Amino acid sequence: MRVDNRGWSQQRPTGYDKSTGLISIDYDVQRIYSLQLDFYGPDAFDNAIEFQQTLQVNLAHTFGVADLKVMSEIRNLTFLQENKEYMPRYNFDVDVFVVDTITQTAPGIERVQIKIVNRGNNNQEPKDNKQ
Repeated sequence: MRVDNRGWSQQRPTGYDKSTGLISIDYDVQRIYSLQLDFYGPDAFDNAIEFQQTLQVNLAHTFGVADLKVMSEIRNLTFLQENKEYMPRYNFDVDVFVVDTITQTAPGIERVQIKIVNRGNNNQEPKDNKQ
């Protein structure tokens, strides 16, 4: 299985607890998970076809835990074993989009007192503007 990140984690505030003053922040990153699915034995081809169709039905949604990106054709990789018998083997690859999320809390700022300081002129007497 290979995992490719698609961008940096993006933060979004998801909640505020007024009693504790904490903000919940989710950090989302989109990843592409690449899987290779192998099927062995006498029913390997039938199992590969059924599993591939089941994935298409369950992952080809607009919204979900994982969204289907790419699915390869089913490949015949039948091989001759050491005992001179053929072992049926079929496989296919699947790439799915997944959004992984980490949730953290941070203190919220509820009140701020601002004092404006006029730099360099704090100790001077106010000037009279009369001329």
